[in-house]
Amino acid sequence: MESTKQLLSRFSREKLLNAPKMTDYKKLWTLRFYDLSAPYLFLVNPTYVPLVECRMAQLSVRYGLCKESAFGLFGYAQCLIQIYQDLDGAHRWTKMARLVLERFNATNMFPKLTCLQYSFVNVWVEPFQATI
Repeated sequence: MESTKQLLSRFSREKLLNAPKMTDYKKLWTLRFYDLSAPYLFLVNPTYVPLVECRMAQLSVRYGLCKESAFGLFGYAQCLIQIYQDLDGAHRWTKMARLVLERFNATNMFPKLTCLQYSFVNVWVEPFQATI
């Protein structure tokens, strides 16, 4: 988690919008696998989910962004709340995750991210009426 925090601390909104697109086919499929397996991992052994999500964020920063990168960034935001109690940082990274989906025009993934965002992060930083 600490290595992910250090890696992402240098990643600004502008860098996110200008980051290269992931071109390594194996890394792309790795992120897709992690994204698809995370909900099942949460049911079996939730303690491993932050490791997978932080790994997704690390791969995204190192090899470029894809639409699945949004869920790695969201997972990192969730870790910020659970481990560091950093609500502002978590809120910032969920917004960045939305930017990734907008950049890749991944409209099929917006409902999933919105549900996660309002259930796990925004409920702590925005008025309750905004989460409904």
